[in-house]
Amino acid sequence: MDGHANIFAEPVPLDGRGGEGRALKNEFSKMSKEGALENARLARENVRRIQQRIDQKSITTKNASEPIENASEVMPSKAGKPKEKPPKTEGTGKPNKKREEENTKKRVLENIEKSKAARETSNYDEYLRKEKKNALEGTGNGGRNLLNTTNPKNFLDEALEQQGLTSIPKGLKHPWTADGFVYEVRIHPGNSQHTNANSIYRVSRKSAPNPDPKIQGSGTEYLGTDGKWYKESELKEFFKDGTKNPNFNATGAKNTHINLP
Repeated sequence: MDGHANIFAEPVPLDGRGGEGRALKNEFSKMSKEGALENARLARENVRRIQQRIDQKSITTKNASEPIENASEVMPSKAGKPKEKPPKTEGTGKPNKKREEENTKKRVLENIEKSKAARETSNYDEYLRKEKKNALEGTGNGGRNLLNTTNPKNFLDEALEQQGLTSIPKGLKHPWTADGFVYEVRIHPGNSQHTNANSIYRVSRKSAPNPDPKIQGSGTEYLGTDGKWYKESELKEFFKDGTKNPNFNATGAKNTHINLP
């Protein structure tokens, strides 16, 4: 076949004695060497590629383990810009203690001036003068001695004078202490159960508090137009639970709800 030996046509004995056998043997030996060289080249190429991959992974790992000196250069802030520290201002630092004391002193003086102006406007100094005078004389704030008084109008006049009023208001609640009692005059709308008047006033008293806890004071009493002091317990027709009060004094309730003069 074209001058080439057909090695597959007939089996040729490889005994080394024939020329064709030697040629075929040499051909196989040459092919084996070339195949071995090619396999070695491919093996070296694979080793080179694997080494490149290993080196690339080592570089990536090294970069990840290195500390970041300026995080703002790698990861920007939420606003997209690196965060900046506020500039330092000169002249700031610890508060000036002397200046704070001066400001406090200034505020105190201003408050004193405002208080003084308020006292002058309300005639408070005159009120204190009367209080001191009454305390020395042992009488009520208006100068009346009401210990033995049984006329309700005297208490009304006293309350109006202490309030600095020259006419009777529609409403009033004024307590004061004198003669060992706490007196109180109240003006309010009339109760149709006891009076037909639109407005009435009531006068009450109770013992002034005693610093000795062993001494108990008297309960509240109301002065009637008949000059009698009635205990509060007998002026209420019903108790808080709705039951009728057996000690209710209808006459006393009517007399202690006094029409305005």
